[in-house]
Amino acid sequence: MGSRAGVLLVCAMVCMSGMALAQGPLPALITVNGEATVNVVPDEVVLNFGVQSLKPSADEAKRDLDAKIQRILNFVKTQGIDQKNFQTSYLQLYHNYYGEHEGPERRRGEYVARQTITMTLKDISSYEKIISGLVREGVNQIEGIFFQTSELAKYREQARTLALQSARQKAEKMARDLGQSIGAAYAVEEEGAVSPMYREMNMRMNMVREGTTDVTVPAENDPTIAAGQIPVKARIRVSFYLK
Repeated sequence: MGSRAGVLLVCAMVCMSGMALAQGPLPALITVNGEATVNVVPDEVVLNFGVQSLKPSADEAKRDLDAKIQRILNFVKTQGIDQKNFQTSYLQLYHNYYGEHEGPERRRGEYVARQTITMTLKDISSYEKIISGLVREGVNQIEGIFFQTSELAKYREQARTLALQSARQKAEKMARDLGQSIGAAYAVEEEGAVSPMYREMNMRMNMVREGTTDVTVPAENDPTIAAGQIPVKARIRVSFYLK
């Protein structure tokens, strides 16, 4: 049994040696990383907001929430927003309690009904008008605002091309410093995922009590956001033949 295992081991070593000889030594290479960023003016804004109702009973809270959601849906339709760019989700219904957990001072409060909504605006200039109307119709929580571009694929390609150019320039410079030059690319790899293609505007509006909020709703014509620019990044790793 032992001699048989020894024969198999020798055969495996011979096969591996043969494969190494067949492949030959690795060529002389120079490997570099290239990075690039394309700054883009966003043309879309995503709104994450919530509608919350506080009532003495669960049934009242749910009915009041449903009425607010229906008013919001009706408002959205009047603004010509495509149904595919508007989504309701995450429905909650629970009983509020006040005081320490399980303590003697703990007492029941109102029932809370809450639903979250996500909306994508294809026209950033309509933001003030839309957000004012939403608050007027019942929105009392704003979770976040995100800017993005509808031409992400185009800008990713631009960033990737610039990253490749950066990698080649870096390799050429390094090769010259060594008194050599580079040849064709041996291997190309895109490293990791590109950075987030949106910019978040940190904004939160929470309902303090039923019918009140802790922010002042802007007038429809008053600008309250600045979209700025969002970065579209690419990272490339390239190996060139070294001559």
